[in-house]
Amino acid sequence: MASHSTNNPTGSCREFSFRPNTNAGSVQTLQPNEPLQRELAGEEVHRYRFFLKENEFFQVRIEQKGIDVLLKLVDANGKILSTMDTPNGNSGPETLSFVALKGQFYELQIWSLDSRVDKGNYIIKRESPREATKRDRMRVEAEHLFMEGIRTRESQGLRETSIARLEEAYSLWNVLGDEYLKQLTHNQIEQINATKDPSNVRQLRFGETVTRPLRVVRFIFTRSR
Repeated sequence: MASHSTNNPTGSCREFSFRPNTNAGSVQTLQPNEPLQRELAGEEVHRYRFFLKENEFFQVRIEQKGIDVLLKLVDANGKILSTMDTPNGNSGPETLSFVALKGQFYELQIWSLDSRVDKGNYIIKRESPREATKRDRMRVEAEHLFMEGIRTRESQGLRETSIARLEEAYSLWNVLGDEYLKQLTHNQIEQINATKDPSNVRQLRFGETVTRPLRVVRFIFTRSR
């Protein structure tokens, strides 16, 4: 992924694959509300282990400083539960949110998308734990839809799917009031539309509320009762 400043979130996101965890090093704890700054090289994988209770909301925020990182959350068996990588290059925020389905240990893994990159730094902060709310579940759903849209945007025959997922995420960012990810998602939709015949594509105006994803919001509310 090319480097773009977080003040101009217009960059595109390249395809990525999960690199084997061959240089993981030691596992660290991740305490809430204790920001930690660390240096990360291209070949390194940083691992954080923590316990979550059933229905506990987990959220971690990272500020990238000269290195583009990918976040991956796995369960005790190594199953991938969530990933996050916004197309903002090697500076700016990354946020990963998750609601635990059962009480167990989880692991957050962080690495650079480019194994050849020079060292960079990041600041990581885990938010205070709490029982998940409807709004928390909406946040998790928005991140999932966003990442699905990003992953499918370059896949042949899946651009309409990508746009649909990004529009759903856009509507949820709008409800959540996340202006940064709302703008970034809008830019991704515009970039996909720009590769198509503009006469056949409905352009999404920034600030517009997409009505199609309201079904998703209702589903989240029903599921969380």
